[in-house]
Amino acid sequence: MKKTNKLLVEYEDILLDFSMQMKWLLKRKHKSTAYRMAVWNSIHKKSIERLEKAHEKLLSLDKL
Repeated sequence: MKKTNKLLVEYEDILLDFSMQMKWLLKRKHKSTAYRMAVWNSIHKKSIERLEKAHEKLLSLDKL
């Protein structure tokens, strides 16, 4: 149960971090569209990687 709670907090942290980064990016309207898209793509890929790792941990807990 403790590991599950820790994992849920990890998921929450990933989503909150993603939201804060997107908010930051939206405030940067003076930058070019290409720059914003490149930054968005990087943020998105990193968030997906972190979610995949958390999901793998969840699957390993399910096997126990």
